[in-house]
Amino acid sequence: MSGIVTLTLSPCIDKTTTAPALLPGTKLRCSTPDFEPGGTGLNVARALKQLGTDPLAIYPAGGYAGQFLQELLVSESIRTSAVPSRSQTRENLIVQDCFTQQTYRFDMPASTLLPDEWQACLDRLNMQADVKYIVAAGDLPEGVPDDFYAKVANIANHKGARLILEATGNALRLALDEGVYLLKTSLHELARYTGTEDLPQQQTYELAREIILQRKASAIVAEPGAEGAMLVRENEFFHAVAPSVEAKSTLGAGACLLAGIVSALSNGTSINQAVQYGIACGSASTLCTSTKLCRMEDVEKLAPDVKRDMLISVTSL
Repeated sequence: MSGIVTLTLSPCIDKTTTAPALLPGTKLRCSTPDFEPGGTGLNVARALKQLGTDPLAIYPAGGYAGQFLQELLVSESIRTSAVPSRSQTRENLIVQDCFTQQTYRFDMPASTLLPDEWQACLDRLNMQADVKYIVAAGDLPEGVPDDFYAKVANIANHKGARLILEATGNALRLALDEGVYLLKTSLHELARYTGTEDLPQQQTYELAREIILQRKASAIVAEPGAEGAMLVRENEFFHAVAPSVEAKSTLGAGACLLAGIVSALSNGTSINQAVQYGIACGSASTLCTSTKLCRMEDVEKLAPDVKRDMLISVTSL
């Protein structure tokens, strides 16, 4: 066992197909679809498995789609703890237009969770022993209170586990009040944290450091875009530059970035090196089509090409 648990409150099945061209008013004859588990947390678990780690995935599942989701995860040898839900697990549709080579993703509404269902997810998490890392990611579905991730942070703190969080809005704010180990976010979301839609990059990094100085997070990984990610710590930040690749799809890249970071950390790697490894995993995922995740052989090829663009003392900013 790896001591890594992923938590996904809005799982899904991703159905991927191709069509000759997306044209209105005509019958579009699609290719035989591929079915894959989806949702950020589940994709982190799937990517961790590809990287040689054995996580436990906790998630709600309901209806025939929930049963099928369980089968898909078992087929990938993912250890699961599925919480029964009265709502049907959602199914998304991804279609590639063969004429334009554009990919269209149709995300269905997240399934509603009742109080006893989301509480059961917390109970499943709380009962796990020897947990070292908890990865909680994704928007909260209807019926789940904004302080859900704060409750997860409280469980992590009591267990002495490191919480790696990706969240937005008030759910993010409340979780930070409890304290997390690592926050993975975007520059835009950090700006929203101050109540604005946009901030200059310099001020955004200073805001990230302020969050850390308030002991709300030990580190923050912010993605300025496809060019890599910025790691902010109390006394430094650096920009890990992604290697140049011919991307086929960016779906799942963020989950692979998270998986790479937690995989490296669980193997005793420094957080700076873990972020660089995460960038390699995220870049590797873009070499695959649709919702396919990173392959170890691609990660190993790309890892040496991830560079630190800068290493600057934050105190000098």
